[in-house]
Amino acid sequence: MLSKEEKDKEAILKYLPLVKSIAYRIYKHLPDAVDLNDLIGYGILAVVEALPKLDESKNPEAYLRLRIKGAMYDYLRSLDFGSKSLSKKREGNKSKA
Repeated sequence: MLSKEEKDKEAILKYLPLVKSIAYRIYKHLPDAVDLNDLIGYGILAVVEALPKLDESKNPEAYLRLRIKGAMYDYLRSLDFGSKSLSKKREGNKSKA
């Protein structure tokens, strides 16, 4: 029987091509300030966090694709490339909506 760490490692290796594929697709539209390896890292974390809920009989790649993309986009939002004035302007527009 595999330990949790071994299961995590096995899942990472199994889904790493999916993580990299998604990361490359997102990365090519980003500024140079974003590191591809950071996107891949967040994608791997998403895989590990999704494992307890993953049902191998119900198209796990579709579920993981959503989780991986979500984690990568959350990371990119946390970077907030805009200036403070732009961020305030954006927040003001949100409150009006």
